[in-house]
Amino acid sequence: AFAIRGTAVAGELNGTVVPLEVEGAPSDMQIVLQVGPAINGTALRDATGMVSFGDFLNQLEFQNVAGALNDEVKSDPLGSIDRTALAGKTVEFVGAFGETSTGLVSIVPVTLVVS
Repeated sequence: AFAIRGTAVAGELNGTVVPLEVEGAPSDMQIVLQVGPAINGTALRDATGMVSFGDFLNQLEFQNVAGALNDEVKSDPLGSIDRTALAGKTVEFVGAFGETSTGLVSIVPVTLVVS
């Protein structure tokens, strides 16, 4: 998982994600911003580099850390965002994404500014 910071233009809401137009990104790369209500994956937990499986009794406890971080994102920064009104707006974000082999970059934001 990797930390990421950027500015992009948001597309139309598609379920729980908003596609992003990022200047300079390869055309075969799909970049989306997770805006909820469901936030998926372990990117926030894994990008910190501070949490390891050995710190927990089992896989369930390790997974619960990722879930708790994702739940925090739902309230801040996403709690005050109208996700249905993002299309065409500029978004500035800081967050994390997990590596995939499909060319998909699915960003979980920890800060989000919409203008």
